[in-house]
Amino acid sequence: MKKPSHRGYATTIPMATKTAATADPMSKPRASADIPTSKARPSADPPVSDEAVKRATGRDWAEWCRLLDAEDATALKHGEIARIVHDKFNGGGWWSQMVTVGYEQIRGMRVLHQKGAGKFEISRSKTVNAPIARVYKAWHSSAARRKWLADPDIEISTARANKDLRFGWVDGKTRASVYFTDKGEKTAVTIQHTKLADAKAAAKMKKYWGAQLDALAEHLGPIRT
Repeated sequence: MKKPSHRGYATTIPMATKTAATADPMSKPRASADIPTSKARPSADPPVSDEAVKRATGRDWAEWCRLLDAEDATALKHGEIARIVHDKFNGGGWWSQMVTVGYEQIRGMRVLHQKGAGKFEISRSKTVNAPIARVYKAWHSSAARRKWLADPDIEISTARANKDLRFGWVDGKTRASVYFTDKGEKTAVTIQHTKLADAKAAAKMKKYWGAQLDALAEHLGPIRT
């Protein structure tokens, strides 16, 4: 259902001037030079690759930047941008947030991995050479997790078979969600780790989950390219 435009409630806010280090995406994203320039200078690569965002939303980062620049999104708050992505461009629930964060990073409006309210989050994705039911079981079953995950004692709070699951992390403070996308004989896995304390913790967990997804892929079988 299409909702009213954001124009009536947009609030102009100062544009962030901090720059961020280059992201360490799971597959190489479109370079900042390929993304349309705007009032804000591109300062960091987006949190997920062009391939991942286009597969999920039907648009790559260059297209999202063009659309949101046309909405004067650099002058809007995070929630207002996310609402535009969700309501006007059908971005979907989780991906509306991811597109918004990526846009804010590209346009220099956000420190790398920063979510808001002083908290940070990261995401990693990988396509593994196994059907979705097998990949889901590798996460959901505690016995199966012990075969590949370095810290298998997670506390799963909610789970939807072959779709997603959410769990408390072993540190007792942060949380993570895993999303599964059926690609026939292969499965795309995306993990989002939230409530991280700072940029250092975010970078550490981004590296950690990259290694764990590699371990999962090796455990389940080689990736076909």
